[in-house]
Amino acid sequence: MNSRLLLEALQAAETDHASLFEEVRTRSVDIRSGMDNLLLAVHRIEVRQLADQFLTQPIEALPFSAFRLFQVNGSRKEFEKHYFDRRRRLAAFAIAALTEDDAVFIPALEDTIWAICDEYTWCLPAHLNVQDPEAEDEAPRHVDLFASETAHALSEICHLFKDRLDPLIVKRARHEVMQRVLNPYMQLKRMFGWETATHNWSAVCAGSIGMAAIYMIQDSRILMPVLNRVFEAMECFLERVH
Repeated sequence: MNSRLLLEALQAAETDHASLFEEVRTRSVDIRSGMDNLLLAVHRIEVRQLADQFLTQPIEALPFSAFRLFQVNGSRKEFEKHYFDRRRRLAAFAIAALTEDDAVFIPALEDTIWAICDEYTWCLPAHLNVQDPEAEDEAPRHVDLFASETAHALSEICHLFKDRLDPLIVKRARHEVMQRVLNPYMQLKRMFGWETATHNWSAVCAGSIGMAAIYMIQDSRILMPVLNRVFEAMECFLERVH
């Protein structure tokens, strides 16, 4: 992509890069009126039921014993069950807080964000080489499919709920997104392996990082090279499609 044209487009929206997402700009008008759609209404009920269920359940720990199982015997399911339950909880509370008038979902959303910020790494054990001491030291800053998706989810939630969440929650979540995903992506001199992949990682990782960066980085001159790098990774994915 032409860097000059990209920079000009970003500078035109520099006061609020998040406004580049039309659905976010119009969310206050559309979010509830769209629920008249039968399919959306059904999903709203499902999400509300899931959110109500999570309200009755504590946030499960991510135990070290489950984390190490992949290295011991190759089993992924024990750790990943707890990990993905946290992400389902995050999404359920965020959507319920957007679509329902019940304020009970905000404290639950805050607790979930706080727990995710406490995680040792946002990557799955299967995507880490924890037997390599040097690589293990980098585990909290390694970026895989789910670390990038977590960064996108938290940055978007912080934008959507910045006036409803406790300021400390927003501050900490944004800090973790920068430290765990965006800074490693911007500062790493070598490329992540997925950046040149022709499978979906090049698209999903790069796309999630790009969306997180748009929410998080207000300086267009810093954001522009990040998005250029994102587009290059996406081109690798599109090569397979073509």
